[in-house]
Amino acid sequence: MTRAVVSRSLIFVFLCVGFAGASAAADLLAPTSLAATAVSSSQINLSWVESNANETAITVQRSLSAASGFVTIANLAKNSTSYSNTGLAAGTTYYYRVQAVGRKGIVSPFSNVAGATTGASVPTPTPTPTATPAPTPVAPSALAANAASASQINLSWSDNSANETGFKVERATSSAGPWGQIGTTAAASYADTGLSGSTTYWYRVRAYNTAGNSAYSNTASAITSASATAPAAPGNLAAGAVSASQINLSWLDNSSNENGFKIDRVFYNLDGTEADLGDITQNDRFVVVLTMTPTVLGSGQYLAVDPLPAGFEIENPDLTAGGAVGDLSWISATTPAHVESRTDQYVAAFRYVSGVETFSTAYMVRATSPGKFVLPGATVEDMYRPEFRGNTDPADIEVKTSGQ
Repeated sequence: MTRAVVSRSLIFVFLCVGFAGASAAADLLAPTSLAATAVSSSQINLSWVESNANETAITVQRSLSAASGFVTIANLAKNSTSYSNTGLAAGTTYYYRVQAVGRKGIVSPFSNVAGATTGASVPTPTPTPTATPAPTPVAPSALAANAASASQINLSWSDNSANETGFKVERATSSAGPWGQIGTTAAASYADTGLSGSTTYWYRVRAYNTAGNSAYSNTASAITSASATAPAAPGNLAAGAVSASQINLSWLDNSSNENGFKIDRVFYNLDGTEADLGDITQNDRFVVVLTMTPTVLGSGQYLAVDPLPAGFEIENPDLTAGGAVGDLSWISATTPAHVESRTDQYVAAFRYVSGVETFSTAYMVRATSPGKFVLPGATVEDMYRPEFRGNTDPADIEVKTSGQ
């Protein structure tokens, strides 16, 4: 009797435990409010509401279709309510659902399905190449210094670099310094002006660019010439009238240190006789002769400029080159290195050689327009020493109408 009762009790207890387990499984509720948000081209964040207190894990599943094909991608700890799915393909739509998992493999129903589309891929920017810094330039060489006057020394050197921005020029009054920068230049030469007479100056140069300075060149020195004193005044000035429109002047040169030129301008008729500028008729032709005498002999490059009156024009700019009208063999002139015949002036350049005391040039003009005009003064100067110059005085002339 007693053993039969015990057996029925055990069966009753087993049945009770079985029914209790079934009740626990039915208590797992599906997660709710699943939301999916794309945060980049490769990541979607998930969030949901979890209401169970007795689950042991949360399973996350993913598919490329909202209806089928879901596979588990993550098993999370119990009570989890979010998940970040990374490493995704850009521009792709993904669908998700989650499920609570209980003891003994019991699972809840799935949540709602939520989907999101990853952003478009962002191209990786091409890195900007780092510019290779330019090397410093090579030092200049063969620096030479030459005194041009009592206040100027000219410098020249060899440019040995192809990447310099320019050159820095330094000067000192002693070979040992101290040195100070006096200027910069892009050329391989420099004129240092405003110096004191009879003074030795030392120079050095270096090239520079954005990377820095080169080494220095050799040093070079020059002594400026003695400062000029004012020349003695001329004397015995005499004036003599030679026509109704011309007065010739002469004087005694009492100085030996004047700088400049003596320049004479004479109008001749085509037969070689001197023209009377007080009697000019329209269409008259003249030969203009400029005669220049340097007051200091020395080689140089000289420029003579003779502006024309408004009523004149040039017919033959270089009578020394041949092709002149009529017999002009009486003209004795130096052949210029260069001649320009402009509408308003005659220009001639000469390479003057030391020892030649006088040089001249000649050209032909025609009086074209009647009227009263100013005959501007002619000038001559050393192109590289502008303090050596000379000029004639202007004059008033009149061109009469033919038959007047």
